[in-house]
Amino acid sequence: MFRSLCVVLGVLLCPLSLMAEEGTTPYTDLTQSQQLSVIHTLIEQGRPYDAQTLLSASRFSEGELGFQAAFLQARLFRGEGFRAEAIALLRQILAERPDFARVRLELAEVLAEDGQVEAARHHLSLLAQSATTMTDRQRFEQFIAAISPEAPLQLRGAITLAPSTNINSGTRAETITVFGQPFAINQSNRQTSGMGLRINASGTYTLPVDAAAQPYVALSLTHTDYEQAAFDQFVGDLRFGVQIGPQERRWRIEALGDRRLQAGRPLDTAFGGRITHRRSLGPRWSGDFELGSVRRASLTDPLATTRTNGVEARFTRSLGAGRGLSFGAEVDRVRAYDRPQAGNTGRALSIGAFTPLGTLTLGAQIKAGTRAHDGLFPGVGEVRWDRYTEASLNMQDSRLSLFGLSPRLTLIRTVQDSNVAFYQFSRFGADLTLTRAF
Repeated sequence: MFRSLCVVLGVLLCPLSLMAEEGTTPYTDLTQSQQLSVIHTLIEQGRPYDAQTLLSASRFSEGELGFQAAFLQARLFRGEGFRAEAIALLRQILAERPDFARVRLELAEVLAEDGQVEAARHHLSLLAQSATTMTDRQRFEQFIAAISPEAPLQLRGAITLAPSTNINSGTRAETITVFGQPFAINQSNRQTSGMGLRINASGTYTLPVDAAAQPYVALSLTHTDYEQAAFDQFVGDLRFGVQIGPQERRWRIEALGDRRLQAGRPLDTAFGGRITHRRSLGPRWSGDFELGSVRRASLTDPLATTRTNGVEARFTRSLGAGRGLSFGAEVDRVRAYDRPQAGNTGRALSIGAFTPLGTLTLGAQIKAGTRAHDGLFPGVGEVRWDRYTEASLNMQDSRLSLFGLSPRLTLIRTVQDSNVAFYQFSRFGADLTLTRAF
């Protein structure tokens, strides 16, 4: 009751003070746009109480004025130290109007003040990617670099529903030809892993030695538990290297190794290296490049050792904050020295799009590729080739949250054609992952 009375008195007295100071039209006789200008002026003059009084008693329903009023309310929350309320209100505005750059910048600033460095960098990165000039882009990149560094130790976790591993459960072929003789495929004899639950925990420790070049070490542990225990898999992955340059123009050079166990027994190990680079290519354009080489040695079959060399490039065209198109190309070469038929050369092209839709973030991608194998496939007398198309759709709703994690659903449909019947298949998969939403 007392607060309501104060607001009423404030609304009655504040216009009188404005009239006395400026000799202008009373506040209540102003248009909504003019009233909003008065409130904005009060904030700039360091009079938050008067601004809050008018804002609480005013109604803004014309055009975008409601969003502008909400933005001013968020600024007042921030000035009074109510960061959580400011962050929540700014997120609501961006859910409806993701291209409001000033609102996103305000959100990044409040997040940084609140110690949420990674989230602040995320929103500044969106602003940099959607900047229409290189001057603006470089300005936002400087903001990113100016934010205090994250804690040296970063811990992450993920839980995913893993689809069945058996591609042949969806094969379109009814027979396979062996040495010129057709044999029927027995549908009931195929092994299937069933659906699985994949749990990942990872940690990265960055040595705070130099802002220009930062050494790091990362450990990742992943366990996949299937309905059929024979398919259970555990992977331990260790990486160490150095990252050079700011986030938007970063080089990363690393050595990596992993060890895989299946059904509790050692399966294989891998050692290799990778170089990645991210670069701004102009207003609204950016590129990600990767060059890698990995040698994988089987612990169950000494003849199954392979080496994979690959190169990948991806270009992103921003159409606005959180919206854009992506274009990718990749080539990889697998060498299997003791089994030529296992070696192959793969090529693929991809195109994707992503956009926010209210509180929902949507992404889609189509990828098409080929694999040309080296030697004759056993029993077939031909060199195997594969052609495949993969379509994926992912979605995440920021309103859904559990302990700060938001579920992201990914649907994947794969269709592959091959001159070897066992590798003609259609497959549908769905991944449900808990991840952070910024």
